[in-house]
Amino acid sequence: MTRLGAAASAGVLGGMAALQGPINGRLGHSVGVLVASTSSFLSGLVVLVIASVCVSGVGSVAGLPRRLSGVSLVDLAGGLIGGTYVLVAVLTVDDLGAGGLAAASVAGTLLGAVLIDWRGFVGVRRRVPTARTWFGVALLLVATAVISGGEAKGLEVLPATCALLAGILVAFQPPVNSRLALRVGGLGAAVAQTCVGCLYLFVISAVVLIFGHDGGSGAPVPWWALLGGPLGAVYVMATLKAVPVIGAAGVAAATIAGGLLFGIAADALGILDLTVVTIGVGRLGGVAMLAAGAGLVLWPLGHEGGP
Repeated sequence: MTRLGAAASAGVLGGMAALQGPINGRLGHSVGVLVASTSSFLSGLVVLVIASVCVSGVGSVAGLPRRLSGVSLVDLAGGLIGGTYVLVAVLTVDDLGAGGLAAASVAGTLLGAVLIDWRGFVGVRRRVPTARTWFGVALLLVATAVISGGEAKGLEVLPATCALLAGILVAFQPPVNSRLALRVGGLGAAVAQTCVGCLYLFVISAVVLIFGHDGGSGAPVPWWALLGGPLGAVYVMATLKAVPVIGAAGVAAATIAGGLLFGIAADALGILDLTVVTIGVGRLGGVAMLAAGAGLVLWPLGHEGGP
């Protein structure tokens, strides 16, 4: 896969994945936060298992537990990260609004991704950020604030902090998944991480339901509110291919650009029960800064090595 192809794929899939927050949030209104989060992961798992069987046969899934024997627990952390982010997104989307959630999580993901490349965490090849990289990050953050500022309900401190920390965690997910993919293959890694996420959410759900109530209005669930899991599954598969080519920061920049652009279109059209937000001069300026910032972070990503 070329750098351009990897960046384009991450951008498109990032745009699709960005719709997960509003989609899962709508499902959470009807069935409760934990049920919505767990259902999203289960539907994603079904998609991944079907894809794995179609590509590699039933044996690829049946033999996965054996191939996972001896795998480090760190390499299975991607499922915990994904489950945590989905849970935080469903919990905070009402307080922050779609734009506030995007702004906080994007800021965290960018900071986390550049840190991963800079220090070479979780086996990622080190790419020391240059002044241009940091300037690109600054442009992306400013663009995020400009684009999302008109739609957020107000950044409350606690929800915004949770979304920021969840965004930092998300930056670790693609490289962690890529490490596992070296051991069990791309689809095997995606299936394993999703299973971990499902188990994680099941445990949390059991604890909450024993000591309390998950909520949920019981309102009818629109068909599109069930698409969060499949979108997340497709995103995981795409990032497994993109990280080795353009690095964690590159994937983060491309997916952020795609996600915010898709978000602008969704707001302008009022889909997914979102409040209509027109595209004005301010938002167009934000898009221009977004494109410039993503380009600076993606190329060049900084020289390798360093102390």
